[in-house]
Amino acid sequence: MSGGGLSHPRGLAFGPDGNLYVVSNFNNEVLRYNGTTGAFIDAFVTIGSGSLYCPRDLTPHSPDEVAILSTLKTVFD
Repeated sequence: MSGGGLSHPRGLAFGPDGNLYVVSNFNNEVLRYNGTTGAFIDAFVTIGSGSLYCPRDLTPHSPDEVAILSTLKTVFD
């Protein structure tokens, strides 16, 4: 797993699409990696776009929906 600028990774989970989703705690974003190769795909939730504050964990529900546990609140994106 490389790329994406992980900063204090916390929760991670494989989604129904087979990709790996990782919470980047200090960046307040969720990054997506290829579940087979580990290659960085994209920022699923980009910095400042998801109302996250120190996200801790996540649960992918579908290829376009992830429940994210944040320090201040739980959000869906």
